[in-house]
Amino acid sequence: MIRKDLEEGTEWDKLDRKTQQIHTAPLQGFAFNLDSKRVLTLLKELCLDTEAETWFKYIKCGRAAMKALQLHYDRPDGSKRRKEEARSKLKTVYYKHEGIFTFKKFVTKLYDAFQILEKYGEPLYEEEKLRLLLQRAKMHIRNLNNRL
Repeated sequence: MIRKDLEEGTEWDKLDRKTQQIHTAPLQGFAFNLDSKRVLTLLKELCLDTEAETWFKYIKCGRAAMKALQLHYDRPDGSKRRKEEARSKLKTVYYKHEGIFTFKKFVTKLYDAFQILEKYGEPLYEEEKLRLLLQRAKMHIRNLNNRL
């Protein structure tokens, strides 16, 4: 099980039983070692051939590897960079036609940017999302109208 540390000021009594159990699990012993190896294997598979792989390349503990990734990606500079990349993607992604860039890829790129902004506290209203979708796909819509 991969878990984030509880936020400062979290009231223990207000946590559900499962969350309490997760956060009281020992961080040593046989069960921890098995879980740690499984977590490390999963992280290595998920991060294979990505820049994330370098942040825990020589770490042998799943918990330590996850902490290294969290430290790198969850810090304020990392979130600021990801928000800027998402905004930039929203400004530069366009859909022209299937031969160059499929509509599915186009919508996925928009959705990814929307999700990143939402994750870091800057969600867009549904109307704004729709406006961006239509605005960025405008050329394709115009071409379809011309054919009809």
